[in-house]
This record gives sequence, C-alpha cells and structure tokens, in this order.
Amino acid sequence: MSLPRTRPHPSRPHRLVVVLAIAGLAAAACSSPPTSGKRTEAVAPDTLPECPLDALEKAEEPVEVTLWYGGLSGATDQNLKDQAAAFNASQDKVVVKVEYQGKSYDEVLKKFEPAQENQRPQLVYLENTALRRLVDGGDIFPAEACMEADGFDLDDIKSAVRSYYTVNDVYWPGFVNVSEPVLYYNAVHFQRAGLDPEQPPETLEELRSVSEKLKASGVERPLALIMNAWFTESWLNGVGVDVVDESNGRDGPPTKATFNTPEAVELFTFLKDMKDDGLLEPFSATDGQINQYLAVANQKSSMALETSTAATTIKAFRNGDLEAGDLGVDGAGSVDVTKVVPLAGPFPGIKDPGMVRTGGAGFFITEAASPEEKAAGWKFMQYMLEPAQGIAWHMKGSYLPWLEDVIDDPVIEKFWAEEYDGGMLKIATEQLDKIDPFQPGPLMGPYPEYTNAVKSALDEVMFNGAAPADALAEAEERVNEALDRYNG
Repeated sequence: MSLPRTRPHPSRPHRLVVVLAIAGLAAAACSSPPTSGKRTEAVAPDTLPECPLDALEKAEEPVEVTLWYGGLSGATDQNLKDQAAAFNASQDKVVVKVEYQGKSYDEVLKKFEPAQENQRPQLVYLENTALRRLVDGGDIFPAEACMEADGFDLDDIKSAVRSYYTVNDVYWPGFVNVSEPVLYYNAVHFQRAGLDPEQPPETLEELRSVSEKLKASGVERPLALIMNAWFTESWLNGVGVDVVDESNGRDGPPTKATFNTPEAVELFTFLKDMKDDGLLEPFSATDGQINQYLAVANQKSSMALETSTAATTIKAFRNGDLEAGDLGVDGAGSVDVTKVVPLAGPFPGIKDPGMVRTGGAGFFITEAASPEEKAAGWKFMQYMLEPAQGIAWHMKGSYLPWLEDVIDDPVIEKFWAEEYDGGMLKIATEQLDKIDPFQPGPLMGPYPEYTNAVKSALDEVMFNGAAPADALAEAEERVNEALDRYNG
C-alpha cells in the first residue's frame, strides 16, 4: 500500500474546517434526478451510427458548440474553463462555450431531460449513474463511433472505466472524470492511540478494531460516516453482490432488485453495531451535509469515508492557497491543524481493501447536435483525451487518470511521489486496478429511486432502530416498483 511521502504544512487554523465543508458540499451534489420516459431502439456494434467527421471539414465558418455542466467548483471548475479556452485558441474550426447549469449533476439533468431538442446543448457533462437513462432515451451519441472513425484505441482506457460506460457493447462518453471513495483519517489520533499512521484499516474488521483503540484513547466517535448509498454499493460490489438482476444491468435492462442478501444484512448490522457501541457517528446523506467533515475537523472523530476529489482542495487550504470566502463558506469555526493531519488510505472492504465501483461523470455528445456539431464536439473530446489534459484534471482537480499514457507519464509519477495530494490520489488510482471489469457497478434507468431507497433503509436502521433485514426488504420492494414503472 502506498501512502503520502510528504506531510501537510500547518496553515491558518480555520482552513481545515472550510475545506472539509466544501468537500461535503461537492459530495452532496449526487442525489436524485427525474426519471426519463423516452425509449428508443438500442444501439449495438453492428448498428453503430457513422461519425460525421467530414462535416466539420466542409463547414465554411467555425462551428460553435455549447457544453452544459454542473457539479464542479473551485479548481475543477476553472480547469474546465481553462481547457475550453486553450482548445479554442489552438485551432480555428470549433468554438466551445461552457455554460454552468447548477451546483450539482442533478440540476443539469433536470434542465437537460425536459428541454426540447432545439434547446439542448451539443455536449453535456453528467454523472455516470445517468448513463442507462441517457442511452434508453436516445439522448446521447455514442462516442465510440467517432473513436473508431478517428483511430482512437479503446484499449488505452482502463478496463474498469471502459466496462462501466459500455452499454450494449458500445462505449458512450467522449471523456470522463473518475473518482473513488477512500478513507481519510487523522494521523495525530492514530499516533496517540498507538496505531501506525502508515497502516490504516483495510477491511471492515480492521476498521472496527482501529475504532475501538481510538475510542479507548479518548476519541468520542472514531468514525464519522455519511449514510451514502455509494459506500454500501461499493462494499457489496467488492464482494460480487449485484444490486439488480441481468448481471447488475449489464446483460440488459434490469427488471428486479437483488440487493437484499445475507451480505447486505450483515453489512447493515455491522454499521448498526458500530453505532450502538459508540464507534460510529452516522449522518444522513441530505443535500449539503457536511457534519461528517466537521466531526473530523473538530476532533470528535478520527476517520471518514469520502470522495478522492477532496485531495487537491485539502492541500490548497492547508497550504494557505484558498480562503473561506473563495468558496462561499462562512462561519466554519476553527481548528488547530497541528492536531489534525489528514491522510488517505484505501476504501476498507468487506474482505479486501480498495474494492469499490467506478465513480465519476462523463462528457457526452448529444443527439441534439447536427452532423457538423457532432464532429465539432468530437474534436473537443479528442483534445481532452490528450495526455496534457488528463494530467491537468488529475493534478488540479483530483480526478483519477484512466488512460494508460496519462498514468505512465513521468509528471504523474513525480506528482504521486512528491506531493501531499499526489500520495492520496495514487491510492485512489490504484483502486481502479482492483475493480473487476465484469463487476464495474450497476446500470439501471431508475438509479435515483434505487439510491433513495437504499439511503432510506440506512436511515431507518441507523436513526430509527429498524432491523436491517426489514429495512432492506422494504427498500428492495421500492426499487422493484421503480423498475416496473421504468420498464413500462
């Protein structure tokens, strides 16, 4: 296991609370979009549409395309704007306009889905969980058609990423941003409890053992955990449990939920027991929830599970490069950062560390685009696929490299070896190799209904004392009803 070789430098005391609050707001961007009702015939390899690359060459004037996006802030937001500006300056055939549509992926989807075709953008950036509904609705154009026409080798894509974004044996996004859940923990608390800060817990069994030692050393509730369906899904995915039938929706549109299993009951029971024994402080996964971060920042807790994308922002705040006002967070309180030194470790799995499911969001060419606009959109995707852009997304925005030539670049190797956030992000990147390409994560149309059902089950168990088996049975029934409605 690789851990950061460098340690953060002390900064002004209020900053750590602010960065944790911002990370919480970013993570809360993933909630519930509406359910699409449109259906179209499936696109398959033998019916792959032609990518009209020649249409751009025939255009007499620069072709303008608009990209709708949301869910980005701070350095990641600026990086997208910088890349679009650099692309526009690098050639004279295409002009890309980036338009912010909201603080979350959901807000973008809620504007995109009901919009008439002539009101839709030519490019859209949406969470990967929306993939099935976008394909079913005929809303996006398969980027694989342009990749084949342009000679791009799909084998350069990490297998876990390629398999997640493949529907009906067709790969859909032109570019993706990848993130994974990791364990953040306070090295100072580990040292005080007699634990090795370079050896974070790697399994749930070890997580409990470490939590017991931290509590014995005086930590109030060692694990601050938001009740996020992403985590439970990763735990189950890591041991091969499908949450829906049809091989987790990979062999065809799912018709039945399958997550009410002995493994799920045991998982929910483990979390409940951790709470009942004073080892875990649960927080409901409501929009804007940041209390799990504040618990760690204020030393009431020592550990939290969260997105890998927090790494670069943590570094920026600890180094004094960002102020609270820069991101609109006020009254966050203060903390002595000499007593809170956050490090990162792999996601503790049920059996093995780093067993997650592919996370993140994709840049899609829409079917609303004309032939020349599709070609123009692909030209921008082609630019994004260059190593320099992948490196920038990783180093400036904490998104993980997923193209082999980016991962192998000496700049990335140096970043991982020498930078505080680089050490954290290397850990998250290594998890991509542990994802079974035949188990990349579920694929379903009513994904938000599934997420809400699982979150409700967690809340019932953790806050209302419900029996895990009963809560899971009710959640599974809700998802089955959603699947019936979606499939018509």
